[in-house]
Amino acid sequence: MKKSILLFFAIIFTVICNAQSFDFDQGVKAFKEDDYEKALNYFNSELNNNPKNSLAYFYRAIINKFNESNASALTDINNSIKNFSGKNKTSLAYAYRLRGDIYVSIESYNKALDDYATAIKLVPDDADFYIDRAQIYTDLEDYTKAELDYRQVLKIDEGNVQGWAGLGRNYLTLENYTEAEKILNKLVKLSPEYLGGYYYRSLVFYEIKKYDEANNDIFKCIFLDDSDKQARDLFISFSKENPLLALSNINTQIALNPQKDFWYFMKAQIEENRNFISNAIENYSKVMELTDISNKSLLLQYRGDCYAEAGNYDKAIADYNEAATLDSNNAYVYNGRAEVKHLMGNYEGSVADYTKAISIEPADYFFYYARGWVKEKFLKDYKGGLEDYNQAISINKEYPYLYLNRGKLYKEDLKDLEKAKLDFEKVITLDSIVKANSNCKQYALFYLDR
Repeated sequence: MKKSILLFFAIIFTVICNAQSFDFDQGVKAFKEDDYEKALNYFNSELNNNPKNSLAYFYRAIINKFNESNASALTDINNSIKNFSGKNKTSLAYAYRLRGDIYVSIESYNKALDDYATAIKLVPDDADFYIDRAQIYTDLEDYTKAELDYRQVLKIDEGNVQGWAGLGRNYLTLENYTEAEKILNKLVKLSPEYLGGYYYRSLVFYEIKKYDEANNDIFKCIFLDDSDKQARDLFISFSKENPLLALSNINTQIALNPQKDFWYFMKAQIEENRNFISNAIENYSKVMELTDISNKSLLLQYRGDCYAEAGNYDKAIADYNEAATLDSNNAYVYNGRAEVKHLMGNYEGSVADYTKAISIEPADYFFYYARGWVKEKFLKDYKGGLEDYNQAISINKEYPYLYLNRGKLYKEDLKDLEKAKLDFEKVITLDSIVKANSNCKQYALFYLDR
């Protein structure tokens, strides 16, 4: 959103070249330096002295929108539109565009579309207006109108990569994989360095079970931009279909640049997923040799998880301890250490670590679930276990294991057979699809004597 806002500013500022006041000029300077609080003060002063300065309202609307003060942003942009010169069609069009974005933020989509229609009428050859409106149509699942806008973008500028990517993505969403692949092939040929083409095409390839092609495309994405977390996560996910291909691509990059920590990290993630734990540990250790210390806590957590998986609990605890020292606000460090302490028989310590994790991430149902299980199963604290299961269910009502464990607690320890029956029946309702693993319906049937 910030880049989009700055783009508005850059375009509109080049259109308007009128001399401005000291306060306005200083506001613009602070805005360019991302000092929005200082910019806001200058624009406030400017508008106190010149209450008809449409550009000052425009800038202040941008800042208010950025600060999620949508009511103030809407008031400002209305004043900006009211005071714009009738000769400045481009400036006025961008003001309507900004108001359209504000309406999107407050989910007034019809008003947003009306403003985009006005902006397009004022400046009919600006491809960005159609791209933005197409995104609104896409969010509203009106793919027919979105396609018309993307096609118009390409009429204005046949080389517009966002137009091609939007079309391809929408065909992908509609499961028209043949047309999506055709469009995205064009995009990749048109702009081989644009990662959006590879990203969406990888999804198409995956859906049509061309797993190697999907793997190679998503690898190209992270090669072009290794900061793209969505692409990184997708690469790890796709690598499960052919981990050797993914590792081959990574090993090539390691050979070319053996000091780049990123590739060792990706290799560690893939090795961990394929359960080659010793290889994962080796690669996480290599990353820690190469990486900046600011990342070490997270890496220690990952390596600690691997040590725990391998049954090397002492080393796991050592990694979790060091990770917690470096970053005391990572709930998953305490979660990992709690699991290991439970496995080592330190049940009180396990509960204490789950409690610490909950204090950091109180909305994560799993921490309550895990703590409740340790309490009721090993410490015989049935009341405490029940309270934790109830809290977990209040956060996530769709996880069947919560009801299974609570049902077992009701049946075996609290002797409340009616409540137990209700929980087991809830498991059967929720766990209705047979999966490769993690089903628990069979246990509920067993406890119901079915």
